[in-house]
Amino acid sequence: MDTGGPQGPTGSVEGELVDALGEPLEGIRMTLCAISCRTATTESDGRFFFPIAEVANHVLENATSPGPDSTAGAHAYSRVFDIITLVEPVALVLERPLVLREVIGSTLLPQAPETLILDGGLEVTVDASALSHLPAPAEAPWLGGFQVDQAEWPTGGLGAWTILAAWGMAVWDMEIPDGFSVRAPLPEALETTADVALLVADYTYGFQHGVFFEEGATLEEGGTVISTAAGLDRSTLWLAVTKTSE
Repeated sequence: MDTGGPQGPTGSVEGELVDALGEPLEGIRMTLCAISCRTATTESDGRFFFPIAEVANHVLENATSPGPDSTAGAHAYSRVFDIITLVEPVALVLERPLVLREVIGSTLLPQAPETLILDGGLEVTVDASALSHLPAPAEAPWLGGFQVDQAEWPTGGLGAWTILAAWGMAVWDMEIPDGFSVRAPLPEALETTADVALLVADYTYGFQHGVFFEEGATLEEGGTVISTAAGLDRSTLWLAVTKTSE
């Protein structure tokens, strides 16, 4: 990880990390990555502060979770994830807390295709035998997820897309190329000609391009479901999105 000195004009980033009940989380290591990667640990009030942040695209997320950084912790919590773009060297204070949530009901995936129905009706078909990467400290392919409330949706890196629904996932950053298919139910029907996609939280792609990674998708069931069989292989945050066709 590059933790070298800043290149060009710099600002700073400050924010707060809380749990599902709004209580501050202390001792969680946060990362802010762009031209270089920096770390900060949350204080007793949940605040974190990066005194240096380049004028660039940044991926902001947590590197650790509450409690011991153990195998259990890897599938017990999703990650917070947002993309911040500093266009000038300012002292940026995030307007709302980041919420780090426990994922209830994660499942140890068998070495065969299986379809899971997760919170909010998200349908995931996954083949764990195709696993190519599992992040430390996880030792086995667990998967779980929860529907993210609108108040907690990411605000950066969306481009022209508008979020319709979002899910936080664990184990984060698991890679099973061509081993996922997803059907995401929508809160209301779209026109069947609407432009839709699933945006995926991708760490490297985020700070390189300043946006979420885009997976092509189609509408099904009269415009009420977004579906993709593109092989979603990063399980941090999935966004069902649409945009107005030009």
